[in-house]
Amino acid sequence: MGKQSKRPGRRDRKRYNSPLSAHTQQGRILKPPIKSLPNLREIPWPKHTLPDMLWLCSVLATNEEIVGIPIIARTLNVIDGVIGSQESDDVEDEFPVMDGRLSSLGHVPEEAQDSILSDLVDRGLYDSAMPEGFAHALAMYPNAPGRWLLKPWMDRGLSVDGATAEAFLRPVITEALDGRGRVATRAKAIVVGRYFRADKITVSADANLPLDLFPKYPFMLNKEEVKTVDSFSRAMFMGLIGAKAENEDCSLSEEWAQSFWRSNWRVYRCSTNEASMMSTDDTDLVSEATREYSARAVKLHEAFLDVALKLIQTCSRPIAMKY
Repeated sequence: MGKQSKRPGRRDRKRYNSPLSAHTQQGRILKPPIKSLPNLREIPWPKHTLPDMLWLCSVLATNEEIVGIPIIARTLNVIDGVIGSQESDDVEDEFPVMDGRLSSLGHVPEEAQDSILSDLVDRGLYDSAMPEGFAHALAMYPNAPGRWLLKPWMDRGLSVDGATAEAFLRPVITEALDGRGRVATRAKAIVVGRYFRADKITVSADANLPLDLFPKYPFMLNKEEVKTVDSFSRAMFMGLIGAKAENEDCSLSEEWAQSFWRSNWRVYRCSTNEASMMSTDDTDLVSEATREYSARAVKLHEAFLDVALKLIQTCSRPIAMKY
C-alpha cells in the first residue's frame, strides 16, 4: 500500500486573520486593525463607489469568472504596457494605477488612447472587454470618465439606445449592489491586486497577510482560502479608497458617482413590481400574503433557536472571530 497523504489539520494551517488582541475596542465594538487606522474614511459602496467600478462589475456580472477575470487582467495589462512605453522615468511614480476603476481609466493620456484601443482590437480583446451593451450604457452619461474606451463602437456607427442600455445595466447593478457579494468582492480584489502589482502597497515582512494566495485567486484556491482573500480584499479596498478620500484624491470618482445616480432619474423610468401595483381593495390577497410571510418568519425563528441551542450545548470554547 502506498503512503496516504496527510491533510493538514487546523493547527497546521497558516493563520491569516488578525488575533483578537490586535483589535481595538471602542465602546462595545471590537474593530479589526484595518478599521483602526488613523484618518480612514469609510466610503459607502453603492452610493459612492459602485459607479466607479462599473466596468469591472459589468465584465464580472456578464461572464463566468474563468472568462471575465482574464479579460480584465489582459485589458489592464495592455493599458499598462502602452502607457509604460510612452511615459518618461520622471513621471512614472506620479501616474495613477490602472486598476480598472473608471476614474483611473479617465486619467489615461490622450496620446496613449488610440494606441491602446488599436492594440485591444488587434488582439481580438476589445469586443469582450467593452461589449456593445456596456457601450450603450456608458454612452448614456456624457460626463462618465473613461468614455474614450467607446471610440471603436462610435466609429462603427453605434446609435446609443436607452432601452438597450437599461437592459444591460439593470442586471449588472443588481448583481453588484451588495458590497460583500461575489461580483463586488471580485472587483475589489482586482483593484487591490493591481496596487500590489504596481508596488504601491508595501507591507512588513512579518505582516500576517494572505499575499501568497493572491496569485492563485480564485481558481486555484479552496473555499476557505477564497474566503480569506475575499475578506482581506474587502478590508484592503476600504483602506485604499478611504485613504484616497481623506487625502482628497478621489474627486473624479465622487463627482462621477453623484452624476451617475442623479442622471438615472432622468434617463431611466422607475420600475415597480406587481406587488406595488396592487389595488388597496385587494384585501384578500394582502391578507393571504401576510399570513404566508408570518408563517415563514415563525419557522425561521424556530430553526434559529434550535441551532443556537445546539451550539450552546456543544461548544466548549469560544468561536474564533474572523475578519
